[in-house]
Amino acid sequence: MVWSALRRRSDGACSGAASPIQARDPVDAPLTNCQAFDTFLRSTRPYDRGVIVRVLTARVALHNAGRFEDLLRQQLPRMREHKGLVYLKLARQANGAFEEVLLFEEWRDAASLYAWTGGQLSRPRLMPGAELLAEDVRVTHYEALDVDPDSLMAVPSAAARGDGAP
Repeated sequence: MVWSALRRRSDGACSGAASPIQARDPVDAPLTNCQAFDTFLRSTRPYDRGVIVRVLTARVALHNAGRFEDLLRQQLPRMREHKGLVYLKLARQANGAFEEVLLFEEWRDAASLYAWTGGQLSRPRLMPGAELLAEDVRVTHYEALDVDPDSLMAVPSAAARGDGAP
């Protein structure tokens, strides 16, 4: 694809045009401008609409809270080394005899999250023994919405330029 000033507008429509290149494989079907633009952004932007937010919420009895939080703190450096993790925050809220503990994770894309969870998205990934200290553990996932699509600009990839460079 050769990209001109193609961008997604706030109303969801695409503006600009992309001129198709010759398909090298019969499977390569021509895409609409919007489909091509969305595919391009997903494949090249490190921080795009594919960003996934994963929130682990645990309700922990006060007498177990210290040990539970220690186990999560031990886990943080391992998580930060994982490819695709953009942001990580551990937080707590005291609630009488319980604490609510949050582990807020932001992942670059679904593939990175799947790699971290081993494909088991609904299960928490905690240090051994941590889940046994909690009364209740929930995992929820969200798509990030705080990226302004009008600020994104398409830049041709090496494959689109045809120069064979990675």
